[in-house]
Amino acid sequence: MTTDLIARTEARRRVLRLSQQQLAQQLGVTQGHYSKLVRRQIPLAPGAETKLKDWLERSHKDSDRKGEEAERLAGLIALHANGLSDAVKAFLKEQGR
Repeated sequence: MTTDLIARTEARRRVLRLSQQQLAQQLGVTQGHYSKLVRRQIPLAPGAETKLKDWLERSHKDSDRKGEEAERLAGLIALHANGLSDAVKAFLKEQGR
């Protein structure tokens, strides 16, 4: 279980393109401590296990929110692009083109 949690955390860190230093800061540990956890040089303490689980959960929620926001913005851009296209067509029609 512990090995799986560390592996999932490390995989998620890479997907999010975070450095070990950045993730360690978010977890409240040093980069060296996090690196030792990843290399299995030190055991995962219960408090650290909780931090990893919480971070994984938050990272997925943040990702979901960002995806929803990106979809909303894409919809707005498409809406405005269509409106702009209609305005250009009307202008060209007025100009006899």
